[in-house]
Amino acid sequence: MKKILSNISKISIQLGESEFATDFQKENNWLGFYPASEKEIEVTKQRLEISFPEDYKSLLRLTNGFTFVSAIE
Repeated sequence: MKKILSNISKISIQLGESEFATDFQKENNWLGFYPASEKEIEVTKQRLEISFPEDYKSLLRLTNGFTFVSAIE
């Protein structure tokens, strides 16, 4: 998953498709954010009274969100 997101980030930044990316994200070729901690995941799960699938928790541990990337025409 990290490899795919890294490739999306790098290509999107190179093509100028990431107009909402921060300078930090552009400099690091990474359109993601800081990972969510286990505590943040657990608190959110309890607040929403739901459980998250393992693959979603894996994504949150990698990046707690991802900058919008527009479709390439």
